[in-house]
Amino acid sequence: MKFIRTVVAMAMALAAGAAIMASQMAMAQQSTVGAGYLGQSRSEYSIFVFGDSLAAGLWAGSRRVAKQKPRLRIKGRFKEGSGLARPKFHDWAKALPKIIERNPMDIAVVLIGSNDRQAVRRVGRDLEFGSEEWSQYYARRVDQVVRVLKSNKIAVYWIELPPMASTEYDGAAKRIAQIQRERVTAAAMRFVEIRKAFSNEDGTYTDRGFDVDGRFRRLRARDGIKFLKSGNTKLAKFVVDVIERDIEVADGLRTPEPLPGVALGYGSSESKPLFGHALNSGEAFTLSPSELPKVGAVTIARAATRRAGISSEALTSEAVIEALRSTAVPGSPAAQLFKDGEWPEAPSGRVDDFSLTHQ
Repeated sequence: MKFIRTVVAMAMALAAGAAIMASQMAMAQQSTVGAGYLGQSRSEYSIFVFGDSLAAGLWAGSRRVAKQKPRLRIKGRFKEGSGLARPKFHDWAKALPKIIERNPMDIAVVLIGSNDRQAVRRVGRDLEFGSEEWSQYYARRVDQVVRVLKSNKIAVYWIELPPMASTEYDGAAKRIAQIQRERVTAAAMRFVEIRKAFSNEDGTYTDRGFDVDGRFRRLRARDGIKFLKSGNTKLAKFVVDVIERDIEVADGLRTPEPLPGVALGYGSSESKPLFGHALNSGEAFTLSPSELPKVGAVTIARAATRRAGISSEALTSEAVIEALRSTAVPGSPAAQLFKDGEWPEAPSGRVDDFSLTHQ
């Protein structure tokens, strides 16, 4: 009888322990759900795209990308020629409350600024574009828009301005995007980088690149500002991918990212591994021996290393070859190649066995 009581007590203890463990696991899982940028998971997400004429293309592209995504509902509004520098022409900060009232939204995607390269008239004098006073004024205009959206508990995804064909115009776009980025991230909102995805490796403008189907083609319009349909779809794909990553966090399927955060569009060359990477020019990515990673490095060398002008004795071709020679196992194909300078004979039937005859 004592033995039976002992067995029952042990079973009850095990059951209690299992229940506690299950409860802890459930609590841990629940703690990750809704802990990210979008909060609690929803069955559907209402996304509203707004801004200037570039936003119009992004809106159309987003509708195409989200066509097979039942949880995403895309709406939008744009104003040709609008921006933040000239509220007398169109004041987005004042217009947004009524827009939100008529179009309840969970997420706001903002692409604006292509028309803001201009002086601002304030108190009887002009604030020249790019001046300190102009920058402070423009920062306040960004803050006003963000404040309206944040007060309505709307998650913001502010999209970086793309590169422009005109060098002067592109410099202005960079300055505008820099201010937008600083203010948006200061408010703990998402700023989505897309510039690198539509640039050459050296950061210069290109009107061509790979579309969402992997075809190399023109993506930008001839004016050097707007996108073609293929470019708008690619841009929208980047934005929707960033939003879906945050939705996965809300669903408890992904670890939350730190906030405020600059989200990197998937199309950026910096987000891809070295190998298998094609340039926006359509050419294959190449790497010179001097740009190989350090001996014993565990990270992958990226294109940024070259652009940053980083040089080190450990990155020379001689140092790399010497390391290969010293670590090659004697008698191995590696030793034959790096020490003796002889190309090892390929095993019969392997892809590099060029002795095969066609039949």
